[in-house]
Amino acid sequence: MKSKSIFQIITAVFLCIPLIVVCQLPDIRLTEKPGKAIMNLPDGKSLLYEQSSVPSNEGAVSSQEFPDYPSYSTQATDDFFVPEGQTWVIEEISVLGQYSSGGGPSQMANLFILQNNPVGNEPGEPFTEYMDFPVISTPEGNLHFDLLNAPGFGPLVLNPGHYWISIQPDMAYEPYGQWYWNKQESPTLNQEFYWRNPGGGFGIGCIDWTAASLVPWGQPVEDLNLSFSLFGNYTSVILCPIVFAGNDATIMAGNSYFTGDAYAMNFSELMWNSTGNGTFSDPLVLNSWYDPWLGDLLNPSVLELCLTALPIPPCMEIVTDCMTLTIIPGPIVVGSVADMYGNPVPEDAIYIEANPWCFPSDILSTENGGIIYRIENGQGFYEFNYTMF
Repeated sequence: MKSKSIFQIITAVFLCIPLIVVCQLPDIRLTEKPGKAIMNLPDGKSLLYEQSSVPSNEGAVSSQEFPDYPSYSTQATDDFFVPEGQTWVIEEISVLGQYSSGGGPSQMANLFILQNNPVGNEPGEPFTEYMDFPVISTPEGNLHFDLLNAPGFGPLVLNPGHYWISIQPDMAYEPYGQWYWNKQESPTLNQEFYWRNPGGGFGIGCIDWTAASLVPWGQPVEDLNLSFSLFGNYTSVILCPIVFAGNDATIMAGNSYFTGDAYAMNFSELMWNSTGNGTFSDPLVLNSWYDPWLGDLLNPSVLELCLTALPIPPCMEIVTDCMTLTIIPGPIVVGSVADMYGNPVPEDAIYIEANPWCFPSDILSTENGGIIYRIENGQGFYEFNYTMF
């Protein structure tokens, strides 16, 4: 048998080495548990929200964008609330995390603020995104976002509501390893955190947002919060009523007025009133019909219709706004006109629009012993107060 030379043996071994490297899978893990880690919070900052003081013994979960192994890219998110009556200006964000052995540091990270999906109270559509943010990292893996001073970025302004925060370092596995987002001990604050692996590299599903308690981590999980803190300023907003009774208007005697252009905000109750003696169809609703009193029709005048709004605590201010309603007389009856009963019509009878379906009978109502009739003389309908003697 012919023996192989040393050169042939070395060449064969060398040719096999690339096959071993190409076939080897990255050691990318779902979780990491080196023990508790503690976050040092920034000094001299106003703390808006804190969820980092009780680190979990269960360790941390993967939340990272892998440019070199995109199918393993993961994303975790947890929620928080901006209280009613406040607007938050978030200037800095601190996140408690850790690197795999020999990993890091991260130089850029993606920061997402998501809206809440009210169906199930789960992560919804993005509210804002800070992509490739120049993050500050400690050797252990804590991340700090200085929104106020980072070039090209700025503070994050949030109005009252339910939001979700997601942190995702943009860091290649080779040579920087992994970053894990540390958890907090139970009980769960607000909603449990959510997680996803859109590329499916871990082979456990969860390509869409999945509640942490439903993710097959491969180990028991009881702690369902992530570690983060928000710093900045807030303004307390007391919302008092805003009221507009409507634009000034003019109507012809005999007509009603509809408050259709009135509006009001931030109120607990509404009330209409007038300086005349007319009535509202419903004085407690925003848009109502005002029927002037007969005396206003026979003696044209200028009235004020006023809308008052009671506040919602803690506001204590009662707000009123008024509009001017001018009632002008209609055409005066000319000539001798008699109604269908033969009674003479006064010469100062008031013309009204022909609306026969509004009057089911000739006699409309009684007022101070008199009878109000409607008549027609070929030109239209007339209304007058006929006093009985």
